[in-house]
Amino acid sequence: MLKRITWMLITLVVVGWVSYNVSEKNQIKEEKQAEKLIIETIIKNNVASLNKEYMASNAWIDSLKDEKDYLFKPILTIELEKAWLSDKKILFHGSLLDIATLDEEHYTVTFESNLWADYYIFDTELRLSLKAKKKLIDKFMSEYPELLSNNGVAVVAHIKKISSSQIVGGENAVIDVKTGHGELLGVVYTDDVKLEKYN
Repeated sequence: MLKRITWMLITLVVVGWVSYNVSEKNQIKEEKQAEKLIIETIIKNNVASLNKEYMASNAWIDSLKDEKDYLFKPILTIELEKAWLSDKKILFHGSLLDIATLDEEHYTVTFESNLWADYYIFDTELRLSLKAKKKLIDKFMSEYPELLSNNGVAVVAHIKKISSSQIVGGENAVIDVKTGHGELLGVVYTDDVKLEKYN
């Protein structure tokens, strides 16, 4: 009888311990999901504010792709000219590629599109090469020093011209690159959050 009670107590302790651990793990998982949702909401609000300030649009994406969210044929320069060269500012989601000094007050900042950054995939690599105020970029980089390793940004730009080039990628594949040249108006950190569509 005493053995039976001892085994029951041991069983209750083990079951209680397992239940507590499972409950604690679920609570930690829920807290992480809630934290991620808060961060995602803050980022989306920052992008929405930037977009509203400059009346920018990422509708240019839809003008380049077909009914699917990918386009496995090269984008012609003329197609980008129609999408990017207008009075309307573009909203571009990608990553920071390079910063170079242009003059005493400006940098040339290069951004590139990312496969994970948005809801589309293009066969042509899209880049922006933008004149940017040093104060804006220095402040932004001081706020996000990890940006080059954990890289996601939303950029509002006014594009003035498009250039075309090719680079050699993995397995010696030739990659078509289209670069929009213009002026950086604003930039916000996005991490890996996918953006809404802004018309």
